[in-house]
Amino acid sequence: MRAFLGEVTLLQQKLGVANDVTVAQGLIERLCAQGGGPDLSHVAGYIKGWYARGAVDSPFDAVEGWKRLVAAPRFWRQEHGPA
Repeated sequence: MRAFLGEVTLLQQKLGVANDVTVAQGLIERLCAQGGGPDLSHVAGYIKGWYARGAVDSPFDAVEGWKRLVAAPRFWRQEHGPA
């Protein structure tokens, strides 16, 4: 059960990072569209870089995480060997 839940946790973390990046980018774009000048643009660049770093530093991407989860043994089933 721990191995399966570990895969779920890793996938959830990666999806959370992807969601954070998407939401942050939308908010930054809306703020910059309202003006704010060079200071806002400078801060926006830092925020975008922070989220991009998080996406790159993640141990695997969401597709790989999904594949690992699908391949993980299901703790609620009896796994049978070859018949």
